Amino acid sequence: MSKQCFHCHEDIAKGVNILAQIDGSQQPMCCHGCKCVAEFINEQGYCEFYDYRGEAKPQSQAKLADKKWQSYDESSVLKSLTQSDSNNTFTVRIRLEGIYCSACGWLIDKHLRGLQGITDVKLNTISKIIKVEFDLTQIKLSQILAAINDLGYQPIVNASKDNQQEESTERKSALKRLMVAGFGMMFIMTLSVPLYSGESQGMDPNIQRFFLLVSLLVATAVYFYSGRTFLRNAFRDLSNKHLGMDVPVALSISLAYVASTWNVLSKNGETTYFDSMVMFVFFLLAGRYVEMTVRHRGMSANDALGNMIPTSVTLIKGDQETTIPYDRIVKGDILRIKEGEVVATDGKLLKGNIQVDESLITGESQLVAKSPDDTIIAGSAVVSGTAQIQSTAIGDDTVLANLSQLLENAQLQKPKTLQLVDTVASWFVAIVLFLAAITAVYYSITQPDKAMITVLAVLVATCPCALSLATPAALTAASVSLMKNGVLVNNLDAITSINKIKNWFFDKTGTLTEPSMSVLKTTLLANITEQQALRTMAALEHNSSHPIASAFNIYYDEKMTISDFQQKTNSGIAVNIGKDQYKAGTQQWCDKHSEFQIESEHILIFLSQNNQLQAVFELEN
Repeated sequence: MSKQCFHCHEDIAKGVNILAQIDGSQQPMCCHGCKCVAEFINEQGYCEFYDYRGEAKPQSQAKLADKKWQSYDESSVLKSLTQSDSNNTFTVRIRLEGIYCSACGWLIDKHLRGLQGITDVKLNTISKIIKVEFDLTQIKLSQILAAINDLGYQPIVNASKDNQQEESTERKSALKRLMVAGFGMMFIMTLSVPLYSGESQGMDPNIQRFFLLVSLLVATAVYFYSGRTFLRNAFRDLSNKHLGMDVPVALSISLAYVASTWNVLSKNGETTYFDSMVMFVFFLLAGRYVEMTVRHRGMSANDALGNMIPTSVTLIKGDQETTIPYDRIVKGDILRIKEGEVVATDGKLLKGNIQVDESLITGESQLVAKSPDDTIIAGSAVVSGTAQIQSTAIGDDTVLANLSQLLENAQLQKPKTLQLVDTVASWFVAIVLFLAAITAVYYSITQPDKAMITVLAVLVATCPCALSLATPAALTAASVSLMKNGVLVNNLDAITSINKIKNWFFDKTGTLTEPSMSVLKTTLLANITEQQALRTMAALEHNSSHPIASAFNIYYDEKMTISDFQQKTNSGIAVNIGKDQYKAGTQQWCDKHSEFQIESEHILIFLSQNNQLQAVFELEN
């Protein structure tokens, strides 16, 4: 009678003698994977697990990962690649190479959920990103990566989330396959015209034979190079006893190629299908290239939020200022920020008064004044002023990082529409192959000469690519387009139901307005014309980066020259025009002795000459 593994209760193979020290005694194990997990449980003091478990088996037997994955289990590497949700629960973000449709996602999702220790799986088949939540006491990161790799997919764990190199490589490879298929299609179609037309009746047999052989040569290059991706995916799916979307595709192009090759080499005079096969490969690759472009746009848009953070900052230590890389900032560091810079971390303002643009985070287009003890948000742009801030949150803990995480989680969601697609996809391929088999049998009996072309028509017409790519690509493209227009979607189901919306509600006017302003009314306070006041004001504001300056752009006259430009935060600007000093800004800044009063619900900005008020402008957004 064979012994059973102490951990998983599976029978131990003959010749295997693996023991683990559990609760003071040696226990037999079926493999090193069970040994590692059991010893970890023992080290953590959780041996009571075996008492309460009784004879119940784990959900899936632990499997020892290959050596190439085991380095990911080192504590320093694990910490840099995962996010800790609790003492033993971690979340890892994995990019998958080789996934091409929702059926692949269904297979990976089902396989991972069947492993003991994995508590949640979220997969986006368009961005090819999977987030796995797992219990480290039951399964290791190396085992998760090995499980994915065993299915035929390549897992890539990248802590920096920088996928530009991978995207470039994938794009170049896809473009090469597409170009080969495109040139092959054009060349074979050129040769097919005389073969299919009436001219073929009078064509010299040697020339006709030459055209067919050349078509065979070109089609072979397209089939084995451009069509290799379909063949490889189909082989992997069949090896996993799974009918993926590329199985009928590989079957159709293989039937067309093999049958045509036989007809050419055997000289039986039957019809060849090289043109149809090459054209089918080209259009499929073109569709997937478009899908890949949409996916890369989605990933780039998500990374764009993180790219708002500067690569270096100015660190203040005592009386010294040094420039350091962003990744060397720690909580509590004091940083100097000045006009034109982007805030790198969440923090608290210590010294100075500044105005910041927080529209990226809040949607509010108007500038926000910040003074000591106010909170600063990473990603905010400093429009005016210089200040010192103390960092309170860095990296993934910032508000900006949380927004990026929100967008990524939205893309990883599986809306009801995609759930329906996954349900249909699991049966669709089997039904297509069944219909193709029935068609082949029927036409082989009734019209043998049309059997091949009819079967190919069934396989091509029922190509599941639209089912597997169109829906997720459309949802990703929609969310990316909305994000570029300032709308972050945190629930993709909202996109699918947007056509049913009858009323829209917005929380504030800032989400509906542009950051530019316009002059609503001009009140003259001196002996000048309105046109003179506007031209003077435009000259003063021309060098200012403040949004108020946009209200006067249309009045700017290049002939007016200024000198000694000065800008004071929360007050205004001052310049010299000729021998006179002009100021624009608050009433106190322009003429501190003025008793002029005006009531308005709009933004007010004053103009003075030599500290004497000249005009006041009412602005609106």
